[in-house]
Amino acid sequence: MLVVSATSAKEARRNVPDKAALKTRVDQLYKAWHDRNQKAMFEVILPQLLRCSPPLPGEDIFKNWDREEPLQIMSWKVQEIRYDGHYANQTTEWCSGQTFYATAGAHVFIAQTDKKPGEEPEEGVLVLPWVYVEGSWYTLLDDD
Repeated sequence: MLVVSATSAKEARRNVPDKAALKTRVDQLYKAWHDRNQKAMFEVILPQLLRCSPPLPGEDIFKNWDREEPLQIMSWKVQEIRYDGHYANQTTEWCSGQTFYATAGAHVFIAQTDKKPGEEPEEGVLVLPWVYVEGSWYTLLDDD
């Protein structure tokens, strides 16, 4: 039996604004990852997030991520985009002094195949949170 709360059902019916632009931003994120282009990666990450945890001058985020969890993305495809109102229509302070006002949010469900060194490729679904701020979509990478 499937039980859906009234809030979830209401949000499920909400439209994600500028969905084509969001798909383009997801493409930009994966292209930046594939090309190891830090500047391009930073263009799709919420600026307030970067100001809360800025990389050190000359720091390569991809080398850091590789040290934490080496990973090659073999393939990916957007499966679904769902409206998410968690950050919508309110001012959110990400860290001290870094606020943003999102008019909408979305969870992007991505079928992704990864390969870690020495292991077989693994398929799974990645859910990335995005916020719509001042007419542009930005990823939060994760919202934990």
